[in-house]
Amino acid sequence: MPNCSLISAVFLTDLWQHCRSRICTWLLRDTYALPLDLLRILGGLLCVAYFGTLLLQAEDFSNPDGLLDHVLLQRIFWFTRLSLFHPGLTLPCLYGLLGLAGLGAWGIVLGYRVRLCAGVLFAIAVSTYRWNFLVIYVDDAFMHLLFVWHAGVGSPSLGRRSGVSWPMSV
Repeated sequence: MPNCSLISAVFLTDLWQHCRSRICTWLLRDTYALPLDLLRILGGLLCVAYFGTLLLQAEDFSNPDGLLDHVLLQRIFWFTRLSLFHPGLTLPCLYGLLGLAGLGAWGIVLGYRVRLCAGVLFAIAVSTYRWNFLVIYVDDAFMHLLFVWHAGVGSPSLGRRSGVSWPMSV
């Protein structure tokens, strides 16, 4: 009887090693970077549009004298205080910050330091999400996920040193 358990243990170990080597080979094989680049470009254009709409709506919602009472909002919801924006922020400063975020989104489109741009834009998007907490929509949450994806993947073809972008070696 002990031989049967030993054979089954060896069989399962061999099966596990075989499956593990197949999965590693599948994950580490060459892949094409064109779909990732297209997704980066389309996602970057979506980021430009997102920060453009935030810039257009800044006077209504993000303005300290706008429709939302940001001081009361931060008193009621403690987690909205964990932000880059605090009471006393002026509208020109907010315009400048959202304008710089729009320029950073163009950095994602062009593939220039995608991970850095996505990380900074994520911090700005989280801050505007919390600053305008009462009027958030699904697009705000989706943009957070898009920035996290950009920060994780980056730009596969422009970050390589060889200059050949397709196929990409992972």
